[in-house]
Amino acid sequence: MMYVQSGQFEKLYEQYASRVYAYFSSCFGGDSAEDCTQQTFLKVWKAMNRPGFFPPYRWNAWIFRIAVNVKNDHLREKLKQGETVSLLESDDPSDDGSEKRLLEQEAVSEALVALKEEDREILIFKYNGLKSAEIGRILGLSSSAARSRIAAAKERFRENLKKRGVDPDE
Repeated sequence: MMYVQSGQFEKLYEQYASRVYAYFSSCFGGDSAEDCTQQTFLKVWKAMNRPGFFPPYRWNAWIFRIAVNVKNDHLREKLKQGETVSLLESDDPSDDGSEKRLLEQEAVSEALVALKEEDREILIFKYNGLKSAEIGRILGLSSSAARSRIAAAKERFRENLKKRGVDPDE
């Protein structure tokens, strides 16, 4: 019995692949982000094709939970091989002709990298449209604890931006 509509995987991939890639890119950058994105969607595809699969209530929370697991697996594998994982290997910034804009983008990237991994991850989830309750489920927190952590992470991010000369209130 088919529990997923025909073409559902393709729609999900189109809708979430760039967000999942952005998540991994903020964690690892470059080739690792591409590999982890592919692994995530391979796991999504396999899960959707298992007998008895029922679609989740919120696809984005389910997909990002898989992405978090893939990230953790990737980190464990690198550590097991004795490799270090460099966070946020920067890609070439888009050249929009504005030096000020490029400097601000660099400051935002630096401010994000300066955060603890937990703060960076929770802000990325929030930026990708996940609700506090969904973030809480992904991270094993209550909804109120997730809201508190989001607020604290936002404040630390704002402080990091100010240290780099960017006024987040502008």
